[in-house]
Amino acid sequence: MKKQLLSVFLLIFALSQAISLYAQTPTSTASATSPTAVKIDKEVVDLKERVAKSVAENRKKDQKAMSGFAIVKDGAVKVKDIDDETEYEVKIDSSLTKIYQIQGLTKKEVKSDDIKKNAYIIVTGPIVDKTINANIVFIDEAFIVQTGKITELNKTDFYIKLTTLDKDTITLDVESGTKQNMLNIKTLEIERTGFSKIKEGDTIHFVAKRDTSSQSSVGRFAAYKMLIIPQEYFIK
Repeated sequence: MKKQLLSVFLLIFALSQAISLYAQTPTSTASATSPTAVKIDKEVVDLKERVAKSVAENRKKDQKAMSGFAIVKDGAVKVKDIDDETEYEVKIDSSLTKIYQIQGLTKKEVKSDDIKKNAYIIVTGPIVDKTINANIVFIDEAFIVQTGKITELNKTDFYIKLTTLDKDTITLDVESGTKQNMLNIKTLEIERTGFSKIKEGDTIHFVAKRDTSSQSSVGRFAAYKMLIIPQEYFIK
């Protein structure tokens, strides 16, 4: 009888100790609702909300593309708008902005250091005030394709002045590498020609590269290809 009572007593004692230890052991539920855990959860939620808000704002901003000549000083890049000559700061993020050098029909990814003074660049991205947050920067050559009538020839310095169909005045520098062609009005074949055969009053179709040696050279281009249509063709 005494042995039975002792066994019951030991069993009750063991159970009471186990219950006490269980009550003192932190559970996963308690940990999840601790002040530290609540603070971390709130910070994560706040961060997600800020990111979502930033993405929404960026989507609302006006995505634009603009072109002009690069102004490089102390590592900072600006672009001078080719139309109204307004200067914009180009904000480049090394981890996000892609910069490409256009080479003919291909493009090669380069670094921001490859943007040189007076380089012709095309920048895309949202504009805020006078800052453009660049997504992509293309370093290109400023080519134009135009048609006009020749108004002046300088056979000493080898340049042509002309008036375009839009009544703009342009100066073309004819260089040693310029491809010069002329319509033969008798055979209607396109033939190679020389500067000496070009006359005032002739019509000219041309592809030219903007002179980037100086930003003040407005309206002056280096001729790349020219096709001359003699004025006699229109009056025969």
